[in-house]
Amino acid sequence: MKAKLLAAVLGVALAASVMLNAFLFRQADAYYRELNAVRLDPLGASVYAQATAPPRHPNALRVVMLGDSRAQNWPTPALRDVQFINRGIGAQTTAQVLGRFEADVAPLRPDVVVLQVGINDLKVIGVTPNDAQVIRDACLRNIRAIIAAAQKLGAKVILTTIIPSTGQVSPARRLYWSGAIDTAVSEINAELRNMRSDDVMILDAATLLADAEGRLQPGYATDLLHLNDAGYSVLNEALAAQIEAARQAQHSSALSPMIPSPLGRN
Repeated sequence: MKAKLLAAVLGVALAASVMLNAFLFRQADAYYRELNAVRLDPLGASVYAQATAPPRHPNALRVVMLGDSRAQNWPTPALRDVQFINRGIGAQTTAQVLGRFEADVAPLRPDVVVLQVGINDLKVIGVTPNDAQVIRDACLRNIRAIIAAAQKLGAKVILTTIIPSTGQVSPARRLYWSGAIDTAVSEINAELRNMRSDDVMILDAATLLADAEGRLQPGYATDLLHLNDAGYSVLNEALAAQIEAARQAQHSSALSPMIPSPLGRN
């Protein structure tokens, strides 16, 4: 009886070990393939190299969604006279997004750029904690440069704060995750909120989606970092209002040259 029980226990342990090793192999294989793809194409230039911009709709506002997987996966709202073009790429850092801006965004001549980026910079803090300050500084510097590039095109920017994690770290990420990442997200978001200006609107995604502890609510998430439809629905409600504000600002700007200036009167 004891021998049978021992054999059963060993069988279960062996099966669990095989499953765990298969899971770890798949994870390692995925990261290896991703790493080598980035080495061959560091900016992801090939992703949209063959993409053609749709014809510009008369009187429509052209909005480009830009950033990492959170931008790439964003199901944009159906808004009248708004033309969305997605230029997000999963796993990209702020440096990569900045590096491909001229190729992927500038030719589109957007009226509005929606920018969601930063988490892929900050999650590296879990691997190289001694570089935390350097990573934070570079993240902010690159975001400011992306905003400046959009402004140079005459586009308004809707800058989203960085969506926090759920805090529910999977075993595969546990060795490379740190509470310092969540702290950095909070600190960077405080800086991003201060970037509000006449040309930069802040969509505070972190506040909209977080719980009382500042973590991404599980009801809005598919995993540690990514959103489900419910999460995007919350963002789209705020996004629709900000796009309408951008449209009104554009309309006012178009009319302003027609309004006589008091300084020109005799």
